[in-house]
Amino acid sequence: MTFPAHPPASVDAVPPGVRRLLLFVGPVLPGEADVAGAMARAGWRCLWLPDMAAAQRAAAHARFDAVVLRAECEGGPAPRDIDALRQTLGCPVLVAAGAADEVDEVIALELGADAWLAGPLTARRLRAHLVAVLRQRDAARGQPEPAPLALGGWTLDEAARRLQRADRHVELTALQVALLRCLGAQPGHVVTRDALAQAAGGGRDLQARSVDVYVARLRRRLREARVDGLDIEGVRGRGYTLEIGVTPAASGLRWPWVPRTERPALGAVVTA
Repeated sequence: MTFPAHPPASVDAVPPGVRRLLLFVGPVLPGEADVAGAMARAGWRCLWLPDMAAAQRAAAHARFDAVVLRAECEGGPAPRDIDALRQTLGCPVLVAAGAADEVDEVIALELGADAWLAGPLTARRLRAHLVAVLRQRDAARGQPEPAPLALGGWTLDEAARRLQRADRHVELTALQVALLRCLGAQPGHVVTRDALAQAAGGGRDLQARSVDVYVARLRRRLREARVDGLDIEGVRGRGYTLEIGVTPAASGLRWPWVPRTERPALGAVVTA
């Protein structure tokens, strides 16, 4: 597919500190060439760059209020791209996709995207999402950082996005941290899918049915990182609960950690 040329823009021509400065990264899809013009008429200064390398260079010349990353970038929005944009530019990242794809949407949100826009990108729809995302960001700036949450022998550090204990730490995504904090606030109690969707969405309109995908990925992350003592259990028709057990480190014992689903039932005969 041949894309129309990017609107002419010089990184050096963008003065630093401009308010309401919007960066587009990726190809301009057919029918979207007028989005930047419409956004400009609504009071936004827009810069449209073809790839991540150009976006990284732009960070040295301007401070952006938000970034729209095209899912159709060559190779797709790699995990490091979303995280790199947030770290380098320090602003919200919205991912725009030409077609709806639930798996890609879940992955993008889990990796730190602030919004997912599927279908044709229009200025009216983009402005609505930007207003919501920036309102959420401004509200979060006025709140103190949450205190670390103790989960058995582990500590959930939301600011650092990781689980940690004396001898090790496990990196998590922002969405995984939000889910774990919501579950860990009431260990042993059922948390509904709606409550988890609200916690994971952070103001985004997420479907409760997508929670099963988010939780499955969190479970897999904990299992692959061998996080012992934290088990997320599904409760049919209701939601999920976090069961906190005694960890080897907390008890002073040492044994190979085995996921609960692979442990023998109580009273079962185990043979070598």
